[in-house]
Amino acid sequence: MMDRRTVLKLGAAASAATLLPGFAVGAPGAGSGVRIERFVFDERFAEAIAKGRDAGETGIPISGVDGDLTRLWYDDLSLRWQRKPMALAGLTAEDALFVLGTLAPAYRMRVVEETEWGIARTIGPTPVSELPLYSWVIAPADRV
Repeated sequence: MMDRRTVLKLGAAASAATLLPGFAVGAPGAGSGVRIERFVFDERFAEAIAKGRDAGETGIPISGVDGDLTRLWYDDLSLRWQRKPMALAGLTAEDALFVLGTLAPAYRMRVVEETEWGIARTIGPTPVSELPLYSWVIAPADRV
């Protein structure tokens, strides 16, 4: 019998399969989709690093964050979103998803998919902690 964690991981893995270039992500009944143009991953978690590497191997530009989105936001995403909405996918802790999801509507974007990946343990020099990871997609509101 499968436990909840296994089911969530299988669902997230199926979700990650949608990151292939050219795959359209659409809301039910929307009739159109968008192409993922950037994958954001949290460098504090081995699972997120692996998914970031997988996305990069498919040709999708990747951006690693260490839990703090400040540099990515001010040096990259805010500038791009001002010019043109851009579809993002990611595997991060909830705080990064919350920040991007909160900023998105000001740029005609919205969270179109959010799935709890499971609990992951941090790696690296920071004190070890366990946090839930989320697989998500943020896309232009008018194209989904």
